[in-house]
Amino acid sequence: MRDRLPVVGPLIMGAGFAAIGVVTAGGGWPVAPTTGLLFCAGAGHGCGFSPLASRLTNLVRPAQAADLSGLIITASIVGQVVGVAAFVDLYLSALPYGSAHALALTTSVMAAALLPTAACARSALRRSTQNADLLAPRMST
Repeated sequence: MRDRLPVVGPLIMGAGFAAIGVVTAGGGWPVAPTTGLLFCAGAGHGCGFSPLASRLTNLVRPAQAADLSGLIITASIVGQVVGVAAFVDLYLSALPYGSAHALALTTSVMAAALLPTAACARSALRRSTQNADLLAPRMST
């Protein structure tokens, strides 16, 4: 199951965002359901990111660990900055049609954006499994 988490995690996160869009489409922001859905989306993020980073870290030689760490944190920060900029822009551009519409649109696009994320995680896992055999002799030295 741990090998599936990086693929299932973004899908759970996307489902949480999509459900938030549905719940808030009427114009309100009900605290109880959205809190649970935000928790679910956050758990999906944790389930997706942490196991993938752990697996990739285990596949590199110790001398490459710092490089991989820098790559992971840089990709994470760039993704956060670009994501916030893009989704705030999307929300603000839809705001003239009402906040409920803007939130529903933004969460729908966020959910859709997580589908390629899951596909990329699946590809990374597949490649890491294929490369594990090639790296195993190097890791033991």
